[in-house]
Amino acid sequence: MAEAHDVDLLHLNLPSQAANLRSRRPVLVVSHSCVVTWWHVMREEPLPTEWHWKQALNERGFTAADAIVSPSESHASLLRTCYQLPREISVVYNAMESELHGSVKEPFVLAAGRWWDESKNARILDQAARESSWEVELAGSTRSPSGGEVEISHATQLGELSHDALIDRIRHAAIVVSPSLYEPFGLLALEGARAGAALALADIPTYRELWDDCALFFDPRDGEALVSVLARYARDHVLREEMGRQALRRSRTFTPVNQAAAMAHLYEFLITPAELRRARSA
Repeated sequence: MAEAHDVDLLHLNLPSQAANLRSRRPVLVVSHSCVVTWWHVMREEPLPTEWHWKQALNERGFTAADAIVSPSESHASLLRTCYQLPREISVVYNAMESELHGSVKEPFVLAAGRWWDESKNARILDQAARESSWEVELAGSTRSPSGGEVEISHATQLGELSHDALIDRIRHAAIVVSPSLYEPFGLLALEGARAGAALALADIPTYRELWDDCALFFDPRDGEALVSVLARYARDHVLREEMGRQALRRSRTFTPVNQAAAMAHLYEFLITPAELRRARSA
């Protein structure tokens, strides 16, 4: 296809796609997430031998690429650690265009994710739901593709929702929570912020990078810490509204215009001959 359409460069959304690629065109790869960085965060032991091929494939892709992009500096740092990448990684934040704020907020807490993934931390959220004075709703599947299932006893399960149905719940939720242990970016937090919800976020590097001063943070391995944050929000409507405004303000920096400008800058750099780049910088 690249040859047929005579494109200027190849933008690939998995580093593994570049591993065995041979092209005369510049190649840009984006790492949105990977099992190697997931393992590094979620386990205290070396990567299993049966997963080494995944790491090797990604390493070949990173080596073959002319540019590497990550959706956050936090994820870029993990990539450098897990793949020993000495080279520059460009950070281009994810984005959304829709304005979701304006709906009347209702007294419930919303979370969404693939809950069968242990990094989404459903257990802590379900524990907090048992003690929360507000209903805690969980949108998303609890059953993994391999058949395993996480048990939810106290939160209200919404199951898998259409995107429109999920956005409707986000619009109305007074509090949006993410207890994730591993997030390269975290789109739910952005959607909640764009809806003007008060954010309750796991205290992990990604969320601190993106939402510091715009959310209440909690230790994602401490259920009581989450209970405390939810209780504080529930009893203080002034705090909820102020944090919602701050999150909304921050969310407006994550726009398609900014994202496109950052990518266009990278594209221009990659397709500009080195000689011309040197002449421009002289």
